[in-house]
Amino acid sequence: YAFMVAAQQNEELSETAARVAATKGSQMTAEAAVSEILDRVQTSSIVKSVTADQIKYDPASGKVTVTFSMTVHMPIPFPKFENLTCQATSIEPIVSMPAPL
Repeated sequence: YAFMVAAQQNEELSETAARVAATKGSQMTAEAAVSEILDRVQTSSIVKSVTADQIKYDPASGKVTVTFSMTVHMPIPFPKFENLTCQATSIEPIVSMPAPL
């Protein structure tokens, strides 16, 4: 149950980060926005870490892709599965670019 809840939280974080990054005007400002979101994440005895594996601001395709990884410490560990990592990728359309003429 703990892993499923953590995986859902990771999915929500990546979606939020992609939405925020999509409102920015460049790769650099998108990365800064995602970094601010990561700074607000609180780790716990179950959620050990959350990292941004990929932040891709692609004006050519008009999309932002954000991939997060979350390391989860299982409250009742199974042999060889004390820590699990879940990954979530979200893609959002860039909304900060003016429409082409």
